[in-house]
Amino acid sequence: MMNKNGSILWVAPILLAVLTLAGCLPIGLRRGPTVSPPVGPRLIAENTLGLREYWRRSVECLGTRNLVAASGRVACVSYREGPGGTVLVFDAANGSLLWEAHQEYNAFLVADAERLYLVQVYDIYAYAWDGRWLWHTGLFPDKICSVELSRDRLYVMECIRGWWRKTIDVHTGDILSRESLLRDDGFALFAQYPQFDLYIQDVPSMGTPWATLWAVDRTTRQTRWVITGRTLLMPSGPPLLVDNLLLVNVWREVVALDASSGQVVWRTYNPAAPKTVLVTEAILMADSLYAVCDDGRLIRLDVRTGQETGYIQFAPPLSNHNPYGGSNFLGWASDGQMLFVSFEDSQELIALGP
Repeated sequence: MMNKNGSILWVAPILLAVLTLAGCLPIGLRRGPTVSPPVGPRLIAENTLGLREYWRRSVECLGTRNLVAASGRVACVSYREGPGGTVLVFDAANGSLLWEAHQEYNAFLVADAERLYLVQVYDIYAYAWDGRWLWHTGLFPDKICSVELSRDRLYVMECIRGWWRKTIDVHTGDILSRESLLRDDGFALFAQYPQFDLYIQDVPSMGTPWATLWAVDRTTRQTRWVITGRTLLMPSGPPLLVDNLLLVNVWREVVALDASSGQVVWRTYNPAAPKTVLVTEAILMADSLYAVCDDGRLIRLDVRTGQETGYIQFAPPLSNHNPYGGSNFLGWASDGQMLFVSFEDSQELIALGP
């Protein structure tokens, strides 16, 4: 997901089926039967990254948006304890469980340096990283599709009514504004950077998975460039601007665009090399990109060239199922210092760092 505070204002819709949140539970309280993982402990078979394993926990964390890290804490949503699951918060340094909150139904997580946000279909709950409940904001009847953090604001996209965005104060939970990002020509504001605004074609009106991106100079309001055709699948979120490169997470790859021209500088997917297929979004840490490939390798990429500069090979290979039925979901997060990866098929959360 390439998280980084700054000017990013919108992320692509995330399909959710989530309702209300219950309160906190004492550490150690568990519900439901334990299900044996279909895959045994995942070992590190090869390592050229210079990272080491700090700790691992036996826990099921479902998907990338159910695993976040910040301020020396790691939080994930585990469904081992029953329907709705439990939000578990660990110490990033040693993996000790600090506190937890049970929820009746699903949620996804967003985090900044001070707070953990539990996002429901109509509600957002904010906790301090020490477990104190801070505020709750209900947005009914507007369903929450996605949430993006930028400085002291939460930007909430509505699922049902098109490209509408609510702005929420992270300190109080107060709703500050509601605005439409959709233009009459079918383009919607996708992201804002110091030099230009980035618009995206409203996909439902196009009936295609391919994205059209349009960069407009913020001073002159003139077109800088347009990408159309079969260049990019729909991004999973706005590109991250690093120097003069826009780094775009799309389906199973990362594409780097020249921010001045919109030309493709590099992309990770090579049809002749199946090992380049990504199963996670890329994370930016210490001027490098990290992602997990379909062959079970955690790879590091040079931001400017896209070249692989090291990897960790996990074994056994990734399976296609989890203990409760369905696909195997990987969780993936970074606090800027360490990387955290969860494998649902082996029910493990692994912490890696220098």
